[in-house]
Amino acid sequence: MMNNDSEKFTTTFQHYIVAYIDVLGQKAELSKLEKLLDNGERTGELVLKAKRQTIDVVKKIREDFLMLCKQREGKPENPRYHDLTIEQKAQFKTLKDDIKFQYVSDAIIIYAPLAIVEGEQRVQGVMSMIANVAYLILSQFGRKVAIRGGIELGWATKLDSWTNNKEDADIYGPVLSRAYYLENKVAGYPRVIVGERLIDYLRLRSQLPNEEPVNLQENLNKTCEEHCRLLTCEDTDGQFIVDFLGEYMQEIIKSPNVAPLVKLGYQFVEQEYIRYKQARDSKMAFRYEHLMNYYLERLPNLDSEATGGSH
Repeated sequence: MMNNDSEKFTTTFQHYIVAYIDVLGQKAELSKLEKLLDNGERTGELVLKAKRQTIDVVKKIREDFLMLCKQREGKPENPRYHDLTIEQKAQFKTLKDDIKFQYVSDAIIIYAPLAIVEGEQRVQGVMSMIANVAYLILSQFGRKVAIRGGIELGWATKLDSWTNNKEDADIYGPVLSRAYYLENKVAGYPRVIVGERLIDYLRLRSQLPNEEPVNLQENLNKTCEEHCRLLTCEDTDGQFIVDFLGEYMQEIIKSPNVAPLVKLGYQFVEQEYIRYKQARDSKMAFRYEHLMNYYLERLPNLDSEATGGSH
């Protein structure tokens, strides 16, 4: 038996920001698929429809997220990027965030280390994480897919025992448990809860002395801290959430590729509200009505645009 006192301790813990995102409704849809398969059906319209609602939904959200990551690769997050010198631009590119992800069934775990370089924290990983989640919520509503999640800051390590490549290693630790708890027990309906530790971190950053940045990293941190503030808001129950239609996202949702997704997302939320209302499911009807109000608070003209002025 190994003596614990002499055990070689090689696990490295560090702070990560972690998002746990789950696709809602899959349990019921998978049950429908299972009944068809149990009854000997392997092909046909019913099986195809069940496949679209399960396998294809999960595949599509993974494809969307991969596409989102590729689109954001190397994208400058500093609005003053074009004013930098050639040397500063080269330095800026070395400050990119390090977002990774892993899949668990119909859930996506997205994470990035809270990097410290030369004694200075890099906030762009935190900002990019929240921005990626915001766009993921917006795009999936537009595809009639409801997602729910939690995003939090805390301790984790890499489980690299199964691979020689640390880049392929899974993340595990208390922060993953906290993010899952926020998704599973706190969110309640399609929204992404921002955990207390992450909110506390952003508050502490905002309380730092407002001094003129002395280097490119400090300048970038200040920009990212402001973006984080614009990407989160307090919901009516006091929980902080990812503000996927908030001020930071306003320019994005006006783009030709994204605007249709916003309208389709609102239509989906409205349809779910009507469905639950007709089923006399007051709890879910209330939650989707709340989501409808969120859309209209952020985009007051959306109702008439999405429905062709029928309201």
